[in-house]
Amino acid sequence: MLGDGHSAVPERSTASAQAAGEALEEFASVAIAKFPQTMLPNKLLQEFDALARQAGKRLPFTEELAADIFMGRFSTKFVEATHLAALHLQGSLYARYFRVDYRDIVARLSDAGTELAAANALAVICAERAGESLGTWRAASSGRIIEQQLIITSHNLAAIFELNGVRDRLADRVVDLAGACFAWTLRHLQLPVLVGDWHTELLRIKNAAYAWRQMVFLLSLRSSEAPAFLAEADALLSRQPNGFAQRFRPALQGLRMTVETPDHWLASLEPTPFLGWKDTQRWRTRAA
Repeated sequence: MLGDGHSAVPERSTASAQAAGEALEEFASVAIAKFPQTMLPNKLLQEFDALARQAGKRLPFTEELAADIFMGRFSTKFVEATHLAALHLQGSLYARYFRVDYRDIVARLSDAGTELAAANALAVICAERAGESLGTWRAASSGRIIEQQLIITSHNLAAIFELNGVRDRLADRVVDLAGACFAWTLRHLQLPVLVGDWHTELLRIKNAAYAWRQMVFLLSLRSSEAPAFLAEADALLSRQPNGFAQRFRPALQGLRMTVETPDHWLASLEPTPFLGWKDTQRWRTRAA
């Protein structure tokens, strides 16, 4: 009886871990499939983290940081997330579009030595990419630095697609999901805004840029289909009001350059990637 009792414990633990892993894959797949344009909210990420731990999976889920209270530092799990993103994205369409040299970044983090030093190095890298200085305590500056962290880490997308069940469920849908992100971005940027409500407009630009980033990630998973995607995206943009289409076209042109002439894109300064916290004027829903 004693032997039976001891053997039953690991069986229950294994079953519990398997159930947690299956739940994580199912919920993560549904979240991406239903809301491909939306960053996973912090509360949901906490649940994913708990399920991953119960399943015995080490996945660095990273929360969205608030720009107004950002202290210029990242915790060590953001370094783990960077390494995971590098594993999946080095040399990808995503890395080219956002001009992320993962080899250089990983080398700099490794050269830092300790985990804490690597986390500090990541903050420096993000600040350099944003063209900002750490320690200014300005929300706009912090927002640009945080956005570069979101780009480098892919803000949990690499961790989500590390799961076999997510890849299996969404493999044939990623290009369609990227298309849904593109269509949502166009709609979102054209929502009416009260005259003078610049804060609401900035928020919409930020959310549209986040959706755009998720679109590029999803498209990177099937980059061979990028030319067909661009043709459909161009057709949809051409059906938008002329003023908006003209202002937004540089974003699509940048992605096209990444696909068709990647060396030229990487060597050029314009057009720049679509960002939510930098150069917002050209993405405004109304002409200035």
